[in-house]
Order: sequence, then C-alpha cells, then structure tokens
Amino acid sequence: MSKYAAILFSSILAVTISGANAAEDRTEAYKSLLTKRVSMVALLANPSNYDNKQVCVDGILHNVYEDDTLYLNREMADALIKTNGFGLHYNEKELLLFPQSGQRKVARDYFHNKLCAVLGTFKASNGTLENITALWEDGGAKKH
Repeated sequence: MSKYAAILFSSILAVTISGANAAEDRTEAYKSLLTKRVSMVALLANPSNYDNKQVCVDGILHNVYEDDTLYLNREMADALIKTNGFGLHYNEKELLLFPQSGQRKVARDYFHNKLCAVLGTFKASNGTLENITALWEDGGAKKH
C-alpha cells in the first residue's frame, strides 16, 4: 500500500510543480509585457536601437495564410501595407496566449485582426519579430 501511496504522492507533486511552472511562465511573460514595451513607431523610426532585443509591441495582428504581420493600425492591416508593420515568426504550439481558456486557443483563429501585444525578439535586418513567446489580446491592458 505504501508503494502506491508513494507513486500517488510523486504524481501529485509532479502535477503541482508543472502547474507552478506554468503559472511562473505566465507571470514572467506579464512582467516582460510591462518592462519591455516599445511603441511600434519607435521600432520603425530607430530599428537598430532594438536589434536582437526582446521587446513587447502593440498592434493589429493580421494572422492569415501567408500574412503573419503586426500592423501599426487597422487601416494598414486592411490595406496590407507591410511597411507599417513587422512580420512575425513563432511556433504556435509554444506560445503563451492571454486570455487563456479551458480549451487551447489557436492564435490564427482567435487573434486575427485584433489589437494585441506581442513579445518577441526584434530583428532590424529584416524587420521581423522572431521567437515570439506570448500574445495578449487588447494589448495586454488587463492582467490575465
């Protein structure tokens, strides 16, 4: 009996630790949102100042087939004016998505054409945000 109790305890401990790690990841991502926030205008005006740095940028996420771009505003997104936006590179399975529901949201379906905050590494050479780790609806205005 004690063998099964030890296995049960180990399983509960592992689940608790993984849940704590997920909560810690979400907290760290939110802190990054607050401390690494950069306006898209600043990135467009002085891209070399942010090259290879992790930044959090607000914009309209246009997320459709062959167009993963964060635009300055909805008009630029509707007209597909990419000079006022940044291409996005991410692994959708590894993204932290805010808000999160019981069912995993798919970034392509849920966040398309919405105001979002995006956390990733800025590459000035090609004007992209890469290694994106988190997306917030409403520009992260609310802590989720």
